Amino acid sequence: MKSVSYLSIKYMVDRPLAFFLFILAVPFMLIFAVLVALELKTFPFIVQSRGLALKSSRIKIYKFRTIKKHSINITVDVKSIFDKHFLESYVPPFCRWLRRTGLDELPQLLNVISSEMSLVGPRPLTLTDLIFIKDKDSCSYEDVDKLTVKPGMTGFWQVKGSRWQGVANIVWLQKFYNLNITFLLDVKIFLSTLPLIFFREHTDTIVVREFGGRNGKLVRSFSPRQ
Repeated sequence: MKSVSYLSIKYMVDRPLAFFLFILAVPFMLIFAVLVALELKTFPFIVQSRGLALKSSRIKIYKFRTIKKHSINITVDVKSIFDKHFLESYVPPFCRWLRRTGLDELPQLLNVISSEMSLVGPRPLTLTDLIFIKDKDSCSYEDVDKLTVKPGMTGFWQVKGSRWQGVANIVWLQKFYNLNITFLLDVKIFLSTLPLIFFREHTDTIVVREFGGRNGKLVRSFSPRQ
């Protein structure tokens, strides 16, 4: 079970560490913002309402905008909330790079500084995704409803999860983290996040990830980040 004393220390350290990282990231974020604005010809940031469960508090998370405006009518179900690759053509090259590295999430450092999020924690989901999980996989949603720690910029599912295993996979990993949170687990997750950024292997709902497969064949894979 999670240690209350560790959580207190964790949340106490989150804010100054996030502030330090934010200061380091500001020059890069300014460059990213200009490039996104030039590619999309619109304001480079978006705000999304998310949460860990329907009954939990909503938070407004900050992200770089990465998708061009489109008129596709999206019908989401429990099998596709982590697979929206039909939007890939609306993501231009630099925005694609942002999504692959996960650096489109950098503005969420402000959410950590304001104590709404933690650097490491369960992935907050959109209201639409939470409603569909509850409606179509109520057994899994019962576990989602029991999450008690703060949502995180990165987390166990983000670095270990599998889109192919569907909703049950994210729910199990979110639940595991909630029940077994320790300093060592947080360090492992944080360190596992760095290679995803540097090698552009961050999980994503939209952008197809290409990498060398067996026998030199090209493998195209979709991944699960919201």
